[in-house]
Amino acid sequence: MTTVTTAPVNVNNITAPRVPFLDARTGLISREWFMWFLNMFARVNQGDDVAEAAAYLATAPVAITPDYVPPRSLDYIGPAPFVPIPQVLQTTLLVSAATSSQQLTNTNDVVVFATDAPNSTGHIIRVGNTFEVNATGYYVWTLSPHIRQDQNNNITTLWVDLNGTEVTNSAVTCKSAVAGNIEIVSLSFAALLQVGDVVTFYANADTVNGSTLLFVAAAASVPAAPAVQVIITGYQL
Repeated sequence: MTTVTTAPVNVNNITAPRVPFLDARTGLISREWFMWFLNMFARVNQGDDVAEAAAYLATAPVAITPDYVPPRSLDYIGPAPFVPIPQVLQTTLLVSAATSSQQLTNTNDVVVFATDAPNSTGHIIRVGNTFEVNATGYYVWTLSPHIRQDQNNNITTLWVDLNGTEVTNSAVTCKSAVAGNIEIVSLSFAALLQVGDVVTFYANADTVNGSTLLFVAAAASVPAAPAVQVIITGYQL
């Protein structure tokens, strides 16, 4: 009987340094490095079993799961990077169901919310007019109050404060030439927040008693709606 021997895979060069030695999926040696070591072993031992294993590894497909994305570079021959599926931490935080108003001066005033709602919801803890984070993650915040102009040409500014420091580029402004106009302004910001971080909303009118923040609940004959919500979407990787 004639025995057919499969020649070992000819891996002449050592695996490129850019290929990780350990596979991120399993924590074990990567396929490329294992093939190289196996080829060296085959050259020394010249065993049929070793040669067949090397030949199989040279053509075996690499499994791709939904948690993985293809390499960005065509010349990258290492394993696909592991991309975890984000865990949603929180979607909406009800702040107040009660109608309220807060007249703004030309000083930096903390935005005041009514006290008729629970102080803790999910991964955000409300303490009075501040919001404390108790789960590290990426968060997107949105606050959309009504602003009534009380003085002509007044400019109203809203912004976010994080741990006592103004968040850069978080401010939005509202201006009307006619007193009595009411507009809705949306204030949004996104950030990677850590446990213990404190978020506070601030507002300012450039003239004394220049405008008023209005939190208005839905009137009768329409679907029930709270006066104001801070809408938060959080993701933990």
